[in-house]
Amino acid sequence: MDAHSFVNLAPWHWLVVALAFLAAELMTGSTFLLWPAAAAVLAALAAWLLPDASAADWVAFGAASIVLTLMGPRYVRGRWLNPRGDDTLNDRAREMVGATGEAADAFVNGLGAVKLGDTVWRATASETIAAGDRVEVVSVSGATVAVRRIAPARQA
Repeated sequence: MDAHSFVNLAPWHWLVVALAFLAAELMTGSTFLLWPAAAAVLAALAAWLLPDASAADWVAFGAASIVLTLMGPRYVRGRWLNPRGDDTLNDRAREMVGATGEAADAFVNGLGAVKLGDTVWRATASETIAAGDRVEVVSVSGATVAVRRIAPARQA
């Protein structure tokens, strides 16, 4: 392989380089190697659109690598990583706040049990709650939920 053939890579060579970067990215999970992979795709596009320009693909790869590596993480953090501030993922306690369920039994001295989905939880309340009353979770402390009554029990 002479120097000329190394400089003039075919578009499919650049796509292989992009796939290699993506494979390495999958192993690291850092998003750092995502940007050179995208730059290699742009270099493949440059090599395809400008087949006679000897260094256009290398210039495209170098410039895109630098720009994307510097600017890409800002874009990812702002758009893909928690864009709405919704950080309840894998935080079951915070996900439960606002959930509605039914009192499994009558509360005695502010303590009782509520059924949320298919699970019965220990619960506290500052008001009188009868068995079957509809309740809403207002906070969670460990394995105990604090609830408020939103509707009385349905009469059959």
